Amino acid sequence: MTWRDVALVSEALAHARSLPAAHREVEIVCTAPERFALPLRTTYATALEMIREARREICIVGYVFTEGAKNLIAELARAGRERSARITVIGNRMREQLALFKSAWPAGTALPRVFSREAAVDDPMASLHAKLLLCDRTSVLVTSANFTYHGLHANIEIGVRVHAQEVKHLASFIEAMITCGDVVRVETSP
Repeated sequence: MTWRDVALVSEALAHARSLPAAHREVEIVCTAPERFALPLRTTYATALEMIREARREICIVGYVFTEGAKNLIAELARAGRERSARITVIGNRMREQLALFKSAWPAGTALPRVFSREAAVDDPMASLHAKLLLCDRTSVLVTSANFTYHGLHANIEIGVRVHAQEVKHLASFIEAMITCGDVVRVETSP
C-alpha cells in the first residue's frame, strides 16, 4: 500500500466516522491463516459478497491478478452477464495478465473494460500498486492483498471495507486516472 493509498483510506475513514451510523459502515477484513482464529471476515469472502451485491458497476484495481483469483474473476463475469453490471479492471501491466481474464470469462461474452498502467520510460519501477474493489460508487474494499491465491487465502493481509456516500470521490479519482491517461485501455478482442 502506498502513502497515497493510506491517505485515501484515512480520509474515507475520517469522513465515515463523522457521519451518523445510519449513513456509514466500516469493517476491518483480513487474510490470515486459520490458526489465528480472528473474529474478522476474510478478504476473499468480503470481495465475493461485494461483487454479488453490486447492481450497476464494479471496478477492481490491482497490482497483480493470478490464477488464484480466478473464482473472483468468474464472479465478476457473472455480475456482468446476469445483472448487466459494468465491469472495469485496472491493473499494473495488464497486457501480461489478460490471458487470465480471457480464460475465466464465459465464451461469447465481451470482456470487461481493461486498463493498464504500463512501465514509465523514465522510471520503470513506478507502478500502480493500489488494491481495491469499488462497487456501485457506495462501497469500497481497500486492502493490502493482491488478487492472487496468497493475497486472498494464505498471506497476512489487512483491509477495510467502507460503505458510505463519500466512496463516490474514489470513483472520481479512478475516472480521472483514465481521463488523464495514467492508465490506458487494453485491447481485449481475440
